[in-house]
Amino acid sequence: MQTIKDFLSKYKIHVAVVGGALVIGTAYATCTIEPVAPEAAIEAPEDPASEGATEASSETTSSAPSTENSNSE
Repeated sequence: MQTIKDFLSKYKIHVAVVGGALVIGTAYATCTIEPVAPEAAIEAPEDPASEGATEASSETTSSAPSTENSNSE
């Protein structure tokens, strides 16, 4: 444990827990590590039938020819 304390004091590294986040500060930069929220980690499964309908509609709109005239003379 003393080796870690010596290392931190030698390189002037500061470690703190602020609002549930781990904050590590040095003379060069500061880094914050926050835990992942449980509700953000859980995603609802998507319905494969609605996914296919979305792909089909995007295919029909993207295959339409462009009517814009690029010759402006």
